[in-house]
Amino acid sequence: MHNREILTSPDNKKIKELQQLGKKKYRREQNAFVIEGIRFVESALEKSIALKDVFYSSALWDNERGTALIEAVEAKGYRLHEVAPKLFDAISDTVNSQGVLAVAPMMPEVLDTDILEGETTYLSLVLDRIQDPGNLGTMIRTADAAGIKDIFLVKGTTDPYSTKVLRSTMGSIFDVRLHMLDTDEVIAYAEQHGIRLVVTSLDASLYHYELAVQDKLAIVIGNEGNGVSKEFLEAADDLIKIPIYGGAESLNASVAAGIVLYDFAIRQKKLMKMDFSIR
Repeated sequence: MHNREILTSPDNKKIKELQQLGKKKYRREQNAFVIEGIRFVESALEKSIALKDVFYSSALWDNERGTALIEAVEAKGYRLHEVAPKLFDAISDTVNSQGVLAVAPMMPEVLDTDILEGETTYLSLVLDRIQDPGNLGTMIRTADAAGIKDIFLVKGTTDPYSTKVLRSTMGSIFDVRLHMLDTDEVIAYAEQHGIRLVVTSLDASLYHYELAVQDKLAIVIGNEGNGVSKEFLEAADDLIKIPIYGGAESLNASVAAGIVLYDFAIRQKKLMKMDFSIR
């Protein structure tokens, strides 16, 4: 296992290609992004993600879990590149690196309309120009935890494949479908497939827990500073708000998304169980 060539130069072709993926332009060109950390790579293997390349620090052999990970990657037949510890620390994006990086393929962005066929309930998330990477990553992770598969990222939303976003997703990036669309495309898709656009707004008169959830719904969360765009407000089937009992003017975008997502997801699942029991 230890007889493969160890990469030691920052001028190595593979190292340069890896570092290029730190820029959005190259990620889009290569249709790939970088994940880092033992748990992240383990998660990719567990979910059968076809990793393009795996880079690991020679020091990873000293760690039992690290050794097991290297052997698991080898068993999958993915390309492995051993990197000298000093060079690995230089290319790592974290202060205390765990010694492993991998290049993963971006998930397909084409909408699968078949997922809506025969569905009595359906829940998705629309993110309107979300700027903070931590917020975006947290919302992806929260949507995944709530069982939501489709997330619509409106033009102007920060890149979901940046390092900060990926770190916040904690691996959930592999469990959701991301769709990059313009505002009008999201609105048209919702209309075409009978999906009600539920828009969060401080000016709404309806609280989130008062909205009936038996229909196909898409929850729209707006930009941290400016809220939801005028286009979404005008196209909304329902406007909702979250009650605020204290002195705060508003909630953090990811917190608001979590409250509404879980409320709707839980109530939809209860409806599905009731429908099944009636049959």
